[in-house]
Amino acid sequence: MSNLLEKALLTGFGIFLLTAFLSLISPFIAIVTDFNNNHNDDLYNYIDFINEFDSATKQVILNPNYDYLGIIEYPVNLKITLENKYAKFYFPYGGDIHVEILEYDAVFNPRVFQDLPAEMYYLSISTSLNFINVSFV
Repeated sequence: MSNLLEKALLTGFGIFLLTAFLSLISPFIAIVTDFNNNHNDDLYNYIDFINEFDSATKQVILNPNYDYLGIIEYPVNLKITLENKYAKFYFPYGGDIHVEILEYDAVFNPRVFQDLPAEMYYLSISTSLNFINVSFV
């Protein structure tokens, strides 16, 4: 009988410890999942911005008389370097700086956009003297 009582007490104590451990760790699990969701949202913001910039630039290259003006959300911690026929996008992801390089058929007016606050801007892309001019207003 005492052997059965010892097993019941050990099982009850084990369930108690497991419940206590899970109740202590559950807030941390919620924090980690929120961080992962926000981290993926940042990546999608960078990808959306780069895709919209790319399509607007291609429109202006195909139609040199066309000036693009659109509202775009500039992501946080994004650096853009425009030089020669390349647009380089530098952004942090997963503790590293990732670089996305896009090549075009026309030459950019050399510009660097860095440390812009993350907010809505007017993206203006136009051509003059065979150069592509890009600005955020």
